[in-house]
Amino acid sequence: MTNLLRVVLTFQNPSKIEMHYLSNLLSKGTSLTNQQIYIASPTTNLLYHSSDSLENIKLTQELRIEEISPEFIKKFNEDFNKFKVDYNKYIK
Repeated sequence: MTNLLRVVLTFQNPSKIEMHYLSNLLSKGTSLTNQQIYIASPTTNLLYHSSDSLENIKLTQELRIEEISPEFIKKFNEDFNKFKVDYNKYIK
């Protein structure tokens, strides 16, 4: 019999150490089968959404240093798209 545990976590103003723990879980968790991250702002609603594990790991790693803001999300998306191109070249 297979057991399924579904967890939804909501952080309000997450600390950098919490992002560190979440990043470790996402990168080292061997039983994770599905993951989704949503970042919302009280003023602009949804800022970011991803269900890509590599993107989520990279995001949580950067949030160990940076603060969440619309500017951060825009820069992250630009940087991640460049990173993904380089990463895809590397693994092929």
